[in-house]
Amino acid sequence: MNEAVVEPVVEPVVETPPSGLPSDQPPVEAYDGFALSDDQKALFKEGKLNGRFGSLDEVLVKLKEAEDFKSQYGRDVKLEGE
Repeated sequence: MNEAVVEPVVEPVVETPPSGLPSDQPPVEAYDGFALSDDQKALFKEGKLNGRFGSLDEVLVKLKEAEDFKSQYGRDVKLEGE
């Protein structure tokens, strides 16, 4: 009895290059309330970020206010026809 040894066929794994789309990126963890590194904590002086903000949430509020102001200014200019 001659039995031939048959080796299993292994297909090579072909990795497709990433497309750069957000759907191809690994999932990002949910917001955790700003986990700060020691370097980031060092930016806080007397409890305020760069001496002005007490927390990163205050920074976000200030940025939102600036964004709203700019949007409203753009609307006003558009309505006046300038």
